[in-house]
Amino acid sequence: MKIRPLNLAIVAAAVAVVFLACDSQLPTAIAEDASPLLAKGIPQAVPLKGSTNGMVIGVHPYGSPGWAAQGCPSEAYSVVYEYLGYGQATHLGRFSIHGSECLNMETLQTARAEYTLTAANGDELELGYISGFAIPQPPFPPTVFHWTAQGLWCDGGTGRFASATCEGSWSGGFNMATAKTWSTLDATITYDASDRRN
Repeated sequence: MKIRPLNLAIVAAAVAVVFLACDSQLPTAIAEDASPLLAKGIPQAVPLKGSTNGMVIGVHPYGSPGWAAQGCPSEAYSVVYEYLGYGQATHLGRFSIHGSECLNMETLQTARAEYTLTAANGDELELGYISGFAIPQPPFPPTVFHWTAQGLWCDGGTGRFASATCEGSWSGGFNMATAKTWSTLDATITYDASDRRN
Protein backbone atom coordinates (compact mmCIF):
# COMPACT_ATOMS: atom_id res chain seq x y z
CA MET A 1 0.00 0.00 0.00
CA LYS A 2 1.40 3.39 -1.00
CA ILE A 3 1.36 6.31 1.43
CA ARG A 4 0.08 9.39 -0.26
CA PRO A 5 1.91 12.68 0.24
CA LEU A 6 -1.00 14.12 2.24
CA ASN A 7 -1.07 11.12 4.63
CA LEU A 8 2.73 11.29 4.99
CA ALA A 9 2.48 14.93 5.96
CA ILE A 10 -0.16 14.14 8.56
CA VAL A 11 1.98 11.32 10.06
CA ALA A 12 5.03 13.58 10.14
CA ALA A 13 3.07 16.32 11.86
CA ALA A 14 1.75 13.87 14.48
CA VAL A 15 5.25 12.55 15.19
CA ALA A 16 6.54 16.12 15.53
CA VAL A 17 3.78 16.95 18.04
CA VAL A 18 4.66 13.85 20.13
CA PHE A 19 8.36 14.77 20.18
CA LEU A 20 7.62 18.38 21.07
CA ALA A 21 5.34 17.29 23.91
CA CYS A 22 8.02 15.01 25.33
CA ASP A 23 10.74 17.57 24.80
CA SER A 24 8.85 20.28 26.70
CA GLN A 25 8.94 18.13 29.86
CA LEU A 26 12.54 17.02 29.48
CA PRO A 27 14.34 20.10 30.85
CA THR A 28 12.22 20.13 34.02
CA ALA A 29 12.88 16.46 34.72
CA ILE A 30 16.61 16.86 34.14
CA ALA A 31 16.81 19.96 36.32
CA GLU A 32 15.11 18.17 39.21
CA ASP A 33 17.02 14.88 38.97
CA ALA A 34 20.46 16.28 38.15
CA SER A 35 20.62 19.27 40.51
CA PRO A 36 23.08 17.55 42.89
CA LEU A 37 25.28 16.70 39.91
CA LEU A 38 25.14 20.25 38.61
CA ALA A 39 26.20 21.56 42.02
CA LYS A 40 29.12 19.13 42.32
CA GLY A 41 32.41 20.94 42.11
CA ILE A 42 30.81 24.34 42.75
CA PRO A 43 31.58 25.93 46.15
CA GLN A 44 28.41 26.30 48.21
CA ALA A 45 27.76 28.76 51.06
CA VAL A 46 26.16 26.78 53.89
CA PRO A 47 25.59 27.25 57.64
CA LEU A 48 28.42 26.23 59.94
CA LYS A 49 27.01 25.72 63.42
CA GLY A 50 28.53 23.90 66.33
CA SER A 51 30.07 23.97 69.78
CA THR A 52 33.36 23.14 71.48
CA ASN A 53 34.67 22.18 74.90
CA GLY A 54 38.28 22.18 75.94
CA MET A 55 40.89 23.63 78.23
CA VAL A 56 43.99 25.79 78.35
CA ILE A 57 47.03 23.53 78.02
CA GLY A 58 49.74 26.16 77.85
CA VAL A 59 50.54 29.76 78.80
CA HIS A 60 53.35 31.44 76.87
CA PRO A 61 54.52 34.76 78.39
CA TYR A 62 55.98 37.69 76.49
CA GLY A 63 59.39 36.89 75.00
CA SER A 64 59.01 33.10 75.09
CA PRO A 65 59.25 31.02 71.87
CA GLY A 66 55.50 30.33 72.03
CA TRP A 67 54.73 34.04 72.27
CA ALA A 68 57.08 34.90 69.40
CA ALA A 69 55.63 32.17 67.16
CA GLN A 70 52.11 33.57 67.57
CA GLY A 71 53.08 36.95 66.13
CA CYS A 72 51.10 39.10 68.58
CA PRO A 73 50.44 42.63 67.28
CA SER A 74 52.27 44.36 70.14
CA GLU A 75 53.94 43.86 73.50
CA ALA A 76 50.66 44.83 75.17
CA TYR A 77 49.47 41.31 74.39
CA SER A 78 51.72 39.87 77.04
CA VAL A 79 50.45 36.28 77.08
CA VAL A 80 49.63 33.61 74.49
CA TYR A 81 47.11 31.02 75.59
CA GLU A 82 47.16 27.57 73.96
CA TYR A 83 43.92 25.55 73.80
CA LEU A 84 43.03 21.94 73.10
CA GLY A 85 39.53 20.51 72.87
CA TYR A 86 36.84 18.81 70.84
CA GLY A 87 33.53 19.75 69.28
CA GLN A 88 30.63 18.90 67.02
CA ALA A 89 29.58 20.98 64.01
CA THR A 90 27.77 20.80 60.71
CA HIS A 91 30.03 19.84 57.76
CA LEU A 92 32.71 18.69 60.21
CA GLY A 93 30.91 16.19 62.41
CA ARG A 94 32.89 15.46 65.56
CA PHE A 95 36.24 17.25 65.46
CA SER A 96 39.27 18.10 67.58
CA ILE A 97 40.45 21.69 67.97
CA HIS A 98 43.91 23.02 68.79
CA GLY A 99 45.20 26.57 68.62
CA SER A 100 46.25 29.71 70.42
CA GLU A 101 45.64 33.44 70.72
CA CYS A 102 47.23 36.57 72.15
CA LEU A 103 45.77 38.16 75.30
CA ASN A 104 46.13 41.67 76.69
CA MET A 105 45.93 41.09 80.44
CA GLU A 106 44.98 44.71 81.20
CA THR A 107 42.15 45.17 78.70
CA LEU A 108 41.15 41.49 78.32
CA GLN A 109 41.29 41.90 74.54
CA THR A 110 42.47 39.04 72.37
CA ALA A 111 44.14 39.06 68.97
CA ARG A 112 45.53 36.72 66.29
CA ALA A 113 43.45 33.71 67.30
CA GLU A 114 44.41 30.76 65.10
CA TYR A 115 42.91 27.28 65.35
CA THR A 116 42.95 24.01 63.45
CA LEU A 117 39.73 21.98 63.46
CA THR A 118 40.33 18.36 62.45
CA ALA A 119 37.35 16.27 61.31
CA ALA A 120 37.09 12.54 61.99
CA ASN A 121 38.40 11.70 58.50
CA GLY A 122 41.45 13.92 58.94
CA ASP A 123 40.30 16.92 56.87
CA GLU A 124 41.46 20.14 58.53
CA LEU A 125 39.82 23.57 58.63
CA GLU A 126 41.97 26.58 59.54
CA LEU A 127 39.78 28.99 61.50
CA GLY A 128 40.40 32.03 63.66
CA TYR A 129 39.49 35.62 64.36
CA ILE A 130 41.20 38.99 64.18
CA SER A 131 40.32 40.26 67.65
CA GLY A 132 37.97 39.72 70.54
CA PHE A 133 37.15 40.80 74.04
CA ALA A 134 36.34 39.10 77.34
CA ILE A 135 33.74 40.26 79.86
CA PRO A 136 34.07 39.22 83.54
CA GLN A 137 31.01 37.41 84.87
CA PRO A 138 29.74 37.86 88.46
CA PRO A 139 30.36 37.19 91.27
CA PHE A 140 33.41 39.38 91.77
CA PRO A 141 36.30 38.92 91.78
CA PRO A 142 35.47 36.85 88.71
CA THR A 143 36.81 33.50 87.69
CA VAL A 144 34.51 33.08 84.67
CA PHE A 145 34.82 35.26 81.56
CA HIS A 146 32.57 35.44 78.49
CA TRP A 147 34.33 36.24 75.22
CA THR A 148 33.17 37.29 71.76
CA ALA A 149 35.20 37.09 68.56
CA GLN A 150 35.36 39.79 65.91
CA GLY A 151 36.45 39.26 62.32
CA LEU A 152 35.94 35.50 62.12
CA TRP A 153 37.77 33.91 59.18
CA CYS A 154 38.67 30.60 57.56
CA ASP A 155 41.85 30.23 55.56
CA GLY A 156 41.44 26.92 53.78
CA GLY A 157 42.82 23.70 55.16
CA THR A 158 43.10 20.21 53.72
CA GLY A 159 40.76 17.83 51.92
CA ARG A 160 37.31 19.27 51.28
CA PHE A 161 38.27 22.45 53.17
CA ALA A 162 41.29 23.28 51.01
CA SER A 163 39.69 26.47 49.67
CA ALA A 164 37.15 27.16 52.44
CA THR A 165 36.18 30.66 53.53
CA CYS A 166 34.00 31.65 56.50
CA GLU A 167 32.19 34.53 58.12
CA GLY A 168 29.98 34.77 61.16
CA SER A 169 30.22 34.80 64.94
CA TRP A 170 32.11 32.79 67.55
CA SER A 171 31.70 33.26 71.29
CA GLY A 172 32.23 31.32 74.48
CA GLY A 173 33.62 31.28 77.97
CA PHE A 174 36.66 30.54 80.09
CA ASN A 175 36.91 29.47 83.73
CA MET A 176 40.23 30.60 85.23
CA ALA A 177 39.84 28.30 88.23
CA THR A 178 39.49 25.12 86.18
CA ALA A 179 41.17 26.22 82.88
CA LYS A 180 38.08 24.90 81.05
CA THR A 181 36.72 26.59 77.92
CA TRP A 182 33.57 26.33 75.85
CA SER A 183 32.28 28.04 72.73
CA THR A 184 29.47 28.29 70.18
CA LEU A 185 30.04 28.78 66.46
CA ASP A 186 27.33 30.36 64.30
CA ALA A 187 28.79 31.06 60.88
CA THR A 188 28.62 30.45 57.16
CA ILE A 189 31.23 28.40 55.33
CA THR A 190 31.83 28.34 51.57
CA TYR A 191 33.65 25.27 50.32
CA ASP A 192 33.66 22.59 47.65
CA ALA A 193 32.45 19.36 49.28
CA SER A 194 34.00 17.32 46.45
CA ASP A 195 37.47 18.84 46.94
CA ARG A 196 40.04 16.26 48.01
CA ARG A 197 43.28 18.19 47.69
CA ASN A 198 45.92 17.86 50.40
